[in-house]
Amino acid sequence: MNYQNYDTQIIARLGVKLVGWTYHELVSPYKIYTVDDLRTLHNALVCGACFWMQLSRGEMMWHKAAIEQREAAGEVVRKKWKE
Repeated sequence: MNYQNYDTQIIARLGVKLVGWTYHELVSPYKIYTVDDLRTLHNALVCGACFWMQLSRGEMMWHKAAIEQREAAGEVVRKKWKE
C-alpha cells in the first residue's frame, strides 16, 4: 500500500479510507517498532475496529478540494518515490 501518498493515491483515487487506525500516524506496519503498538493494531483489524470505508461521492469531492487547497497553500501533498 502507498502509505506515503495515502491522501492522494488511496483516498482521492480509490475512494476508500481506513477508519480506526490505532497508531498515531498512518505508516507501514513495518515502521511500527513496539510490540504493544503492533498488537493493538492487529487486534483492531481482527475485531473490526479498524476497517476500510468507502466514501460517498460528496466526501470524495470534499477530500479532493481539501487536497487542492493544501497544494495551493504551498504544502507538499504528493511525495515522490525514493529512487
